[in-house]
Formats: sequence, C-alpha cells, structure tokens
Amino acid sequence: MRCLTLADALRRRGAQVRFISRHMPVYLRDMLTTNGIEFASLESDAEPTPLDELAHAQWLGTGQVQDSQDTIRILSDKTWDWLIVDHYALDIRWENALRGSTKKIMVIDDIADRRHDCDLLLDQNFYSDMEKRYENLVPSQCVKLLGPKYALLRPEFRKARENLRKRDGRVSRIFVFFGGSDPTNETAKALEAIRLLGRPDIAVDVVVGAANSHQDVIAAICESMPNTAYHCQVDNVAQLMANADLAIGAGGSANWERCCLGLPSIIFSLADNQSSGSEAIALWGAHLYLGKREKVDTTLLLASLEIALASPQLLQRMSDAGYAILDGKGAERVSSRILSQPIEFRPAEKKDCDMIFNWRNADESRYFSSSTEPIPYETHVSWFDNALLDRDRAILIGEIDGEPAGVIRYDRKDERAIVSVYLVPGCKGKGLGVELISGGNQWIENYWQIKTIDALINAENVASIGAFEAAGFRKKNCVYSKFVGS
Repeated sequence: MRCLTLADALRRRGAQVRFISRHMPVYLRDMLTTNGIEFASLESDAEPTPLDELAHAQWLGTGQVQDSQDTIRILSDKTWDWLIVDHYALDIRWENALRGSTKKIMVIDDIADRRHDCDLLLDQNFYSDMEKRYENLVPSQCVKLLGPKYALLRPEFRKARENLRKRDGRVSRIFVFFGGSDPTNETAKALEAIRLLGRPDIAVDVVVGAANSHQDVIAAICESMPNTAYHCQVDNVAQLMANADLAIGAGGSANWERCCLGLPSIIFSLADNQSSGSEAIALWGAHLYLGKREKVDTTLLLASLEIALASPQLLQRMSDAGYAILDGKGAERVSSRILSQPIEFRPAEKKDCDMIFNWRNADESRYFSSSTEPIPYETHVSWFDNALLDRDRAILIGEIDGEPAGVIRYDRKDERAIVSVYLVPGCKGKGLGVELISGGNQWIENYWQIKTIDALINAENVASIGAFEAAGFRKKNCVYSKFVGS
C-alpha cells in the first residue's frame, strides 16, 4: 500500500510506473488495474533456488539470484530511471545485479538489518537512533530520507487533516483497524473488550481488509453489538479516523495515519518490525503502546479503554503530540526527490544582488535565520559587494532549468568551511534542500582545499536539520544561548 501511494504521487508528476511482484493476491492486482497501473508477475521455469540467510528470506519464494534474473528480464524492454525496492528479503546482492537495468535504485526499509546498494533510502519510521540506523549499511553517497515527514500517506489523509476538528479528549466514537489481513483476529479481541466496557452510547467503526479471513466472524460480532458499524475494504478510512475520538489497532504504517489526524490510540504490535517504532511513538506521547500481541489479552485492553475514557486530558495531549509529528505530505516530498531535475550551481554575480536581497528578506527565509529582522537595502549592497571580492567566501545559486531554486553560502577559515542555505521563496516543501546541500558541497570540494564543512542550525528548524542529516551531516556540538537585556 505504501508503494501504491508513492506510485500515485509519481504518476501525478508524469511518471510511468510498473509494479513487479512474484506473489500478488488477486484483489491487489485488481487495485492496480483500477488505478491504471501496469503490473508484471515474476515467473520462472526454473526450480526455486535455495534461500539465503536473511531473516525474512522465506518471504521471497526463491533465492535472490533467481529473483534478480527474473526481474532483469521483466525490465529489459525499457530504460528505467528508477527501480524502487520494498522487500525485507532483498539486499545488496540483488541490488548489485539490477544495476545494469536502471539508472538509480531506491530502497524502502524500516528494519535496518542488511546492507544495500542504493542511491536513495527511505525509512519513514520514528526511532531514537534514526540518523545512525543505516551507518555502514548504505553507500556513503546515498541520500537518506528518514522519519515520518516522509511517511507515504494517501492524499485523503492530508485532505482530512485540513478540515480536522480540534479534539477535546472526550470519547463518543471508537475506530478499530488491525491492517488488511489480521491473521490472528485481533479485531475480535478488541471488540470483546469494547463489549465488556458496557458503553452502548459509544459508536464503533470496525474496518477490515479484503484479505481478512475472519470477515464473516467479525461481521457477525458487529451485528450483535449496539451502535457498531462493519466496513470491509473501504476507501474512506481517513474520514472514519477523522470522525473518531479513539482508535484501537496495530503498529506499522497505520501509526502515521492516526498521528497525521491527531487520533489518540491504544496500540499493540502484530509483528516484530512494528515494535521499536511503536515504542518510540509512545515515548513521544502520541499513543498508548501495550506491547506485542501475545501479551495483550481482553482484560488488558479493557483496562486500557477504561483509563483512556477516564482521562480526557491525556487523550488531548496524545492528539496534539501525534498531530505534531507529521503533516501528511511525505509522498509529495519523496516523489519530488525522485523526479527532481538536477540542480546546477553558479557563483553569484553583481546582477544577482537585488534578487538575493528579496529572497533573504522574505518571511520564510528570515523565520529561522540567525537574524530575523529585515536587512536594510544599503547594508545588503555593501555586504554583497564585499562578499564577491572575498576569496574565503563563496555564494552559489542553485538553478533548475535556469530558474533559481536556492542560495548556499560557504565561509572558509583554514581547512574548515561554514555553510548556510535557504530556498528561494516558493521552493519549500519540494524536497530540494538535500540536493541543494549535497550539490553545493560537491562544488565547494572541487574548488576549495578543505577538510570539514560545518552547519550552524537553529534547533527549532526541524526541516533544515533533516535536510543536512540526509546530506550526510552529523550533530557534533550543542550551543546553549541566553538573551540578556531588553
């Protein structure tokens, strides 16, 4: 589903997309067909080759060598710009083999348990060690898009967020959803806890996917409970979440859907790869995490529901915390990064003085600047003229198709350079920051003999911190400031 979300975002920008899978359920193939997306099935006359040592190797259905050969044949009819890989049973060996079939490779991962050969890596999850999880697992030049700001949410969640009501912590409607399949029927467990709660005045919306083998059982339970609605494979999940006051569900990508809409939740994990992310969100204060499903019974769920209903202030804080984590624009950021045209750099010239003055004084540029006050024009002209003559200062303008996208400045002292950067007004939110920083650094390394590039970033400028980290920067020091006087 996250790949389908990304595919839709890419197609809206004009990309041709093909899905490749060895095992694809019919209902998912139908979903691709309905969305007008091409699908190719991996089939081979050869016997399945032995599985390798990866933890999820059995999910592939054959060995990586055979799978890579089959995939190469599927891709041989065209020259592909990007190959996007989302599979826990594929690693650097498979990616090495596919290098001849594509210009660039992107990997979607969230368990960080194997090496990759990729140009771009996406991990949309929230971890305390997020910036270090892929050290020594990806090439040094790989751009890493890390964290929930890149979460691949469908557009309806962003739209629902735009009209979202402010939650006050009171519960009159509960939303229950445990993913598309829910093989152990955690849905029934949650419904039993709600029944024992004895609150027929609280409405309940229950959502199951087409792959859920317990549909008939769940539908019957919903029919027997007052004020309870059963929904199967519906396309209005975002609206159902927006209408709810509390959710019960599983970890995984649904965490970000709930957080995007500020929906307080009671969560437990159905798989090992859901645990650490769910724990991190709980520490952030955005939901109640009960642990792995094996340890969660009806009694624990009932007690959690009773605590939630008795604690409106807690639920309100959870709602605010989740809402602050992400804005629902991740798919647009990722697709923009994939399809963005290369940024070309040129040194600033005298003719750029007025443009740079207007860009620097724009509200969005000054907001996180070290000096938030507008710069007087005469002061700027004097500074700019001196900067052009300073051999230890470089001002570069990044352009896409001849149109300016951002300004990046370097100040050199011995073998160290300090970098500062801002995007041209109107270019924010397009995923250009990382490329602007990476390309500017490459330019300066070609012309200056330096060993270190440092960036001084406002701690509140989360977007800039993320861009520099994705471009390979690491936090080295902390600076504490105190303003004195009037």
